[in-house]
Amino acid sequence: MRQNSSREQTPQSFYDQRHARGWMDYWSNEKLDRVLSLIEASLPSRDARVLEYGCGTGTFAMALKQRFPNLDVHGCDISPKGIEKARARCAEVNYHLLGDRALPSASYDVVYTHHVLEHVQDLEATVADIARLVKPDGTVLHILPCGNAGSVEHRLASLARNGISKDGSGLFFLDDISHVRRLTSAELQSLCEKYGLSLEHAFFANQIWSGFEYLTAQLYWGLFNWLNPKRAKNTRAAIELFILLMVCMPISLLRVMPPHIIRSIGDKRPFWKRMAFYLLLPFAAVVYPLSRLLNWTLIRIREWEWKEKKNRPNGGEMYLAFRKSKVTPLQNVELELQSTHV
Repeated sequence: MRQNSSREQTPQSFYDQRHARGWMDYWSNEKLDRVLSLIEASLPSRDARVLEYGCGTGTFAMALKQRFPNLDVHGCDISPKGIEKARARCAEVNYHLLGDRALPSASYDVVYTHHVLEHVQDLEATVADIARLVKPDGTVLHILPCGNAGSVEHRLASLARNGISKDGSGLFFLDDISHVRRLTSAELQSLCEKYGLSLEHAFFANQIWSGFEYLTAQLYWGLFNWLNPKRAKNTRAAIELFILLMVCMPISLLRVMPPHIIRSIGDKRPFWKRMAFYLLLPFAAVVYPLSRLLNWTLIRIREWEWKEKKNRPNGGEMYLAFRKSKVTPLQNVELELQSTHV
């Protein structure tokens, strides 16, 4: 949460309100499979101890426990509402409210975060705490938005006036209001190395096709906000945004509107909206198969790009895995001091 987004709210109350509305309760099967596969590759054994740091309502922790029942799965978060919902969803996962008491050091074989580091107020303290919690030779996996150049998101931000923050946060104008920063992969690697975490592998998503799929999955008002030519920093950028808008808007409407209309029939809405939805229902029903086919095709292309291009750093999302050294940087200093006195 950005400090100026609310003068009255604490981070806990801010995320309580979001979790009460179902924020991040559900993710696609493709995203769940992607994250769980990366966690699985880091497991030293099938009965390892795993912690989701910043678990929200426990979607990934629950999916992990369901796929690997023998794992000792834990989750922690600052939001009491998030932890309450997580416990109700899956009693087999051990959930902890951060702040109640410190979690024990060097207790977990794998610690992972999913879209957490861009939200925390004190990034260095969070990275240090995670490094404290993982066992020596254990794995830390961070998944978060990426500030590297070359992605569709970076291109859109570069086309807009003040599209990339100049205050050192690296934020893109299209980032959520709750985001505090957008790191590059090099910045995160450098910070983690300070706490004895060495990079093992770096994967990236949302390069080109995945970014296009993400854009066209947005409802039209969000898409117009991102591609609005009035945001452009110059004439050439305005032309590029206009072309993108003319390409993406019809695809977005075809992908999003037919399923939205069919699902929403009968919902409580103002009279004029209900009438508009009923009038559009025959059209939505006719084009619904085409909408499903287009959606399926773009998702398959997105997953192909992840499979074939994930080593390319021009992504809008990064998956960085680190190995905890058996000797911490502080211990290294102590050993060097001891050696000078021998």
